[in-house]
Amino acid sequence: MDNTDNLQKAVNVLKRGGVIAYPTESVFGIGCNPADVKALARILELKKRNPNKGLIIVAADYEQVLPYIDVSRLTEISHELMSKYWPGPYTLVLPASPSLPELLTGGRTSIAIRVSACQAVKELCKAYGGAVVSTSCNISGENSLDSYDAVVSGFADKLDYIVCGKTEGRSQPSVIIDGLTAEVLRGKVTNG
Repeated sequence: MDNTDNLQKAVNVLKRGGVIAYPTESVFGIGCNPADVKALARILELKKRNPNKGLIIVAADYEQVLPYIDVSRLTEISHELMSKYWPGPYTLVLPASPSLPELLTGGRTSIAIRVSACQAVKELCKAYGGAVVSTSCNISGENSLDSYDAVVSGFADKLDYIVCGKTEGRSQPSVIIDGLTAEVLRGKVTNG
């Protein structure tokens, strides 16, 4: 199957309210339309994830994340961090648009967002025309799956589609940074 067909099938599933898995920088992610409450609930259920944790969204560019951010609450630090770390393996916790589903934000006034440099993620978001949810493909607390075969073996019966592809081989999940204060919440910022 060529990549265009692979992406179009994933996009069709997302637009129908389905849940997919797709390769990211380090592991396979599970995703859906960030505004689809039924799909969000399904992801939380299949991962056995606490709904208070919220979910990360990924996008191909800054324009795709604008509907999810309360731009009026961004600071000079926020703009500096976005400029410095996007696109890349850095997730910023930013003020959330008040209209976002509680299952997406975990009931917080913030949202975790990454503008990815990963080719597979960028292609998916561009083909879909917007940001998608990105949470590791695993049961919460267990190892994240980092190959297509592992996802097929462990999650094929729980997902509507699995994008065929490979991760970019990054060994650590994305670094998470508070987008208002620059405090590193997970991982370590590197120059590489």
